[in-house]
Amino acid sequence: MSSPNLRAMGLVLGVAGAAGCSAILGITDVPPGADGGGAGAGGANGAGAGAGGASGSGLGSGTSAGSATGSVSPGSNTGSTTGPASGSGSSSGSSASGIAASGTTVSSGSATVPTACTLAPSSCADQKSCVLQADGSTDCAVAGSEMEGASCTADASCVAGFGCFGPSGGAICRQWCQVSPAATACNSDETCVAFSPATVIDGITYGSCTVACTLAPNTCAAGNGCNPFTATGGGAISDCVVPGSAVAGASCTTHADCAPGLGCFGPSGSARCASWCQLTPKPTACAGRTTCTAVNPAEVIDGITYGACLLGGAQAFVGTWSGTTTETFTNCGSSGDDGVLTGASIVAFTTGGPGIIGLNGAGCTLDWSVSGNTATIVPGSMCSSTESNGTVNQLTFASGTFVLSADGTTITGTSTGSENVVVNGEIVDTCDESIDATDTLE
Repeated sequence: MSSPNLRAMGLVLGVAGAAGCSAILGITDVPPGADGGGAGAGGANGAGAGAGGASGSGLGSGTSAGSATGSVSPGSNTGSTTGPASGSGSSSGSSASGIAASGTTVSSGSATVPTACTLAPSSCADQKSCVLQADGSTDCAVAGSEMEGASCTADASCVAGFGCFGPSGGAICRQWCQVSPAATACNSDETCVAFSPATVIDGITYGSCTVACTLAPNTCAAGNGCNPFTATGGGAISDCVVPGSAVAGASCTTHADCAPGLGCFGPSGSARCASWCQLTPKPTACAGRTTCTAVNPAEVIDGITYGACLLGGAQAFVGTWSGTTTETFTNCGSSGDDGVLTGASIVAFTTGGPGIIGLNGAGCTLDWSVSGNTATIVPGSMCSSTESNGTVNQLTFASGTFVLSADGTTITGTSTGSENVVVNGEIVDTCDESIDATDTLE
């Protein structure tokens, strides 16, 4: 009996294919960040699965990005192949041709195999189900007991008229349907979607009845998760699948690894589960210090543009940070106060201004813009502090940045400027000043 018919997942910040089952439909779930590659299994069966996708690296500006601050989603390009008789395969990233059929036989590699029944509607009698074999043939078999939406491992697991579709480990029973020449109806909340590559047997193009859902919020029934897929022709669709159990922040290789409402984002080997969110037309909020960040390539399904809730942006800096700071004074004038001072550092950030507003230990409120995981001070910002003897130190910033660590727990700051020493209202000395600080979130 056949393995789960794996349809291509399309999204993870470029993804390459994870190993899939050898079902004739041969579409594999696509993990993030790795270069696309694949292999086809051939011989008499002649069917193989290959996965290809846009390579991606880093939490950068989407799935193809590589900076430390953006987001990555799995590549929506997925490749699949039907293997020739020699057993070689390829994964070019674009859909390969599907199963070709002629008369009452299916051509698969160099072998010719019989077809005993139609998948939709099932032409089997005696309460049997028409099942797609690994070699591309169909045959009547004892139907399984798993109903629509139930977890499955093979077509034979499901009740008559249903097949096993979805990513490896997350496949569920879905009704077979005809795309052409005589389209068959699905339930009112479902759509008949063709496979990629197409599955054509005896001149009939088959698909499965998918349940349209939204990634954010997850609108699937309890226990299932909404995941993105690539349909024939490259269009993006969504469907409900059996989800994984990895929580937000946990490592993952594909969307199917993550719990309902989460996707897998990041470079291969370090991707993490994060919540889906809507960018347009109705933006949804992200929790905690995460921000809804666009993925690349854009994930647009049924007019909704989705993003991922990733650590970064102004919200990631909000909080109180404390640590140590080192101030270095050079080119001082008459005072000759060149030297280094080391002390405690504290800064509290809130959202506002051009991005965030920082209140430092000297009691100064300074504006910072934010791009990804880097906060930059507004040049020309000033901070004054008064010593116990009445001397006023006036620091004017020429530059300054705070960079957020990948895990969001540390910020490292570097700034430069000039400091005037003011006594009784007169500037008595001027020094160049640089400040280095490392702070952790309290």
